[in-house]
Amino acid sequence: MAIVLLGAGIAFGQGATITLQNQDSSTLYYVVDPKDLAGLSPGSPFLASKVAGFFSSQGDVSFSSLAPDASTEMTDLPDGAHLLVGFFAVQDQDDFPVRVITLQVDSSVGNRFYALFAGPAQLTVPRGVGKLAQFSREGAQPQAPAATATAAAQTVQPVAAPQPGSQQPTAVASSPTPAASSPAPAALPPIAAFTKAYDPVVFTQERQGDFSVLPVSQSRAWNTTGTRISSLSGALDNGALRLALTVQGGFSDKVSYFFYVFGTRAAGQENQLTLELAPRALGNKGACLLWRKGASAPQLIGDVSATSTTAEVDIGSDELQSDILAGIGENATVDLTAGWYDRGLGLWEEFFYATFSTAEITAVTR
Repeated sequence: MAIVLLGAGIAFGQGATITLQNQDSSTLYYVVDPKDLAGLSPGSPFLASKVAGFFSSQGDVSFSSLAPDASTEMTDLPDGAHLLVGFFAVQDQDDFPVRVITLQVDSSVGNRFYALFAGPAQLTVPRGVGKLAQFSREGAQPQAPAATATAAAQTVQPVAAPQPGSQQPTAVASSPTPAASSPAPAALPPIAAFTKAYDPVVFTQERQGDFSVLPVSQSRAWNTTGTRISSLSGALDNGALRLALTVQGGFSDKVSYFFYVFGTRAAGQENQLTLELAPRALGNKGACLLWRKGASAPQLIGDVSATSTTAEVDIGSDELQSDILAGIGENATVDLTAGWYDRGLGLWEEFFYATFSTAEITAVTR
């Protein structure tokens, strides 16, 4: 009778069971699908900065706890991918190891088992700060938020290596506060601006297939020519897309700027389109490349003009084919990054700047 009932339960798709087991000697505190990290996946090159920001910010989050060697079952998760974000409260440490995993729920499969360990940690977060205020030591001074990544993450895609269009999705984040910086070119409304003091918390680095998320203080390229973006402006002009990007100190042939376009964001979902703006692709001549998921090579698109510090790309309405627009969608968001590549060293570094909505690109009619 038990076998018959079990079979009927699977046949009628009465949900799946996710079993978590803490195989560490410290208590695990975790949350599933936190709304502040919607769309983030464990393979994202921005995982460390996004998760560190989540823990360091104020706000109430109800963490579930799982004692050492204990197990728990979850039966109320709908089919699909779910993000688990947790930390191990190691008693004698000032920094807690963090684990971020995707829980795959499939009622046709039934039960899935996940064993959780403190190491290798994808990053660490300081106790007593932000959402971990309740874990502060008595009399101890809270540490400044920081993320140290050893990063068991998927490979980020550089311009001269694998295609950038396969970047994993990240959570939608508001752009840094616009500031008085280099002025945007005339007639193009501003989208984002960055002060000279702007520094990302972390960056991604790849060398000979070895991928890391590191503090920006360990970057070889940060603050070199071309890596500091001052402003981004843009408009839809009678169906044509115009974007203008201004940098501090001029452009470099080692630096490109990437616009990772996400039609929608969901855990485990990759973006389908990426624009790469290379102001010094051929000496003083710039180029814009459209990378599509699954395509064997990028496509040259638009006309690029550049001064010493500003590059503008004009993509005509005839180039924005229906399949391209379909991949963008009405509610698309875009991640803006600067990527630096040294071919001689085989070294790639990428710096995240902002996420903005395509709705922020003003439509202009003449």
